[in-house]
Amino acid sequence: MGLTCYSYNIKQRKEEKKKKNISLRISERISEAIEKSQLSYRELSKATGIPTSTLQRYATGQTDKIPIDKVESIAR
Repeated sequence: MGLTCYSYNIKQRKEEKKKKNISLRISERISEAIEKSQLSYRELSKATGIPTSTLQRYATGQTDKIPIDKVESIAR
């Protein structure tokens, strides 16, 4: 039973690490898009309806969960 629990924990950690890597890549892409657009966080906030502080957290990777609808709003 102990080995099964250990194996599960390893799988769980790998999955969490994979999700974290995906979130970081999305954050990097958001940051790059903001830089390319030459919009300020405030301007992007007005255009998307996403609060400025939330946009900053998305772009800096301070949050792991970025809803897909928010990513789509930023991409437009």
